[in-house]
Amino acid sequence: MERIAKKQKGHDQNIELLFEYIDRLQEKQDNSPTAPKVKKVIGFKVGDK
Repeated sequence: MERIAKKQKGHDQNIELLFEYIDRLQEKQDNSPTAPKVKKVIGFKVGDK
């Protein structure tokens, strides 16, 4: 049981580290001078309107 708890703790630390890296990448992208100021709309139009 103790071995499983240690393994679980290792996985938890890896997941926390992954989220930290994702947050850093998002901050870097948001502060980038080449970051688009306007977000593109994703989807499609139906009809001629």
